[in-house]
Amino acid sequence: MSPLLSIRDLRVAFRTEAGPFEALHGLSLDVARGRTLALVGESGSGKSVTAQAILRILPRAAAITGGQILFEGQDIARLPADGPAMRDLRGQRVAMIFQEPMTCLSPLHTVGDQIGEALRVHTEASRKEARARTREALAHVGFPDPERALDTYPFELSGGLRQRAMIAMAIILRPALLVADEPTTALDVTTQAQILALLARLQEETGMGILLITHDLGVVANMAHDVAVLYRGRLVEAGPRDVVMRAPGHAYLRALLHAVPRFDMAEGERLTPIRAARAAIPPARSGAPDAGPILRVEGVSKTFTLRAGRAWDPPRLVRAVADVSLTLPAGKTLGLVGE
Repeated sequence: MSPLLSIRDLRVAFRTEAGPFEALHGLSLDVARGRTLALVGESGSGKSVTAQAILRILPRAAAITGGQILFEGQDIARLPADGPAMRDLRGQRVAMIFQEPMTCLSPLHTVGDQIGEALRVHTEASRKEARARTREALAHVGFPDPERALDTYPFELSGGLRQRAMIAMAIILRPALLVADEPTTALDVTTQAQILALLARLQEETGMGILLITHDLGVVANMAHDVAVLYRGRLVEAGPRDVVMRAPGHAYLRALLHAVPRFDMAEGERLTPIRAARAAIPPARSGAPDAGPILRVEGVSKTFTLRAGRAWDPPRLVRAVADVSLTLPAGKTLGLVGE
């Protein structure tokens, strides 16, 4: 079976005052139908540029200077970025989840209107039909109250729910390819696990291919079928996840793996920086007297009042903190953990 997405010798360059800067140097990779390819690398390695090139939403200073982007056999690198053919592909056949939903969702429009707009743009659905299908999509991605969410603004939602709204917008037209650019970076680990499980379930139900862009190797281990490693705009390693992660061949990938925290780290053990130049770690101070706790929190509670969904609905109270007490001793680090 031919790949759903096949990138061949892709080159992207930025115009700068000092001359052209090539961000991608002959990138080649494949995304199969029903599988997840994780594109891995540090910030600045070219991951997001790859995603923007696929959807033809590169910044004005950037341009595709060579190569092919074959989606279902069609070279979309040759299509006009603002032409009707590319607009039909975006959202309908190829969708994207961005890293920070708050910067992509409009604060002036409700969640229901923004998700329904994608449906109305690509289909002949009426406003009533779009609202009903949007409600179904919100329920599908795990909104606790889809009906109320239709009339909610993005700033009234938590980070996890905003990301779910973005996913609902991306999958409402059941695209063949989902490009997820750092979809869980801004989320806590429990919400992250829920979002990743949701993407895996949606992939199983629809058979879509996923290009997962991330620097989080834990996400790679949890989600990916295949892995491609980018370093300074070049592909340095690619293959099935278990092969690549268990026996990394390139020195850069080995350095990435050594820079990840582990639960079995010895006391005083430090992560190995990827960069050769590293700042000196100051020696630990010893013999500091125990001055008792420098912070003590006792019985703190906090409630919020939520705006009613309809004029006649009573306002709702959310108890965000309920009788919390904690102590921070001098010279210690307290980790506050939770979703």
